[in-house]
Amino acid sequence: MSDGAISINLTGVKTEGFDAVPPGRYPAAVYEVEQKFGKESGQPYLNWTFRVTDGDFEGRRIWYMTSLKPEALWNFKRTAIALGEDEALLEGEYEIELGDFQGKECVIQVANETYKGETRSKVTRVLADGTPLEDESQSVDDFTGLEASTPVATASVSTPVAADLDLD
Repeated sequence: MSDGAISINLTGVKTEGFDAVPPGRYPAAVYEVEQKFGKESGQPYLNWTFRVTDGDFEGRRIWYMTSLKPEALWNFKRTAIALGEDEALLEGEYEIELGDFQGKECVIQVANETYKGETRSKVTRVLADGTPLEDESQSVDDFTGLEASTPVATASVSTPVAADLDLD
């Protein structure tokens, strides 16, 4: 080995990086939370890293940000409640112990966005652990039992032709 050279083992190292995961809900846990400041605004925010804990994407990390500006604290509060914080304690002054969130289990809602030409995943909402992974609010099952021949609505439309119009 020459001066300045190092030896590394690349066996099994993949080059995919963090490919986007399909949009949806995933079981997760808080991997890390750190306070940062906006590059342009200088405003504080929390940068959350969540790790998927089960399924095809287990181990994948996905990020989320909650602003600490007064008008955006509703999002931090909603996130803290989803992670098990007592809502009654989240009134008035509240001291954030970032390490206390580490390892907390939850469900994350994930969407994809394009950034600088690459598709990447981002957390759009943090939900309480135990929240169904399927969004049941618009389930296909809501429409079962309808016969294909059941009319939903009928209408008769009459379009006038030029001969029927009194143009004088």
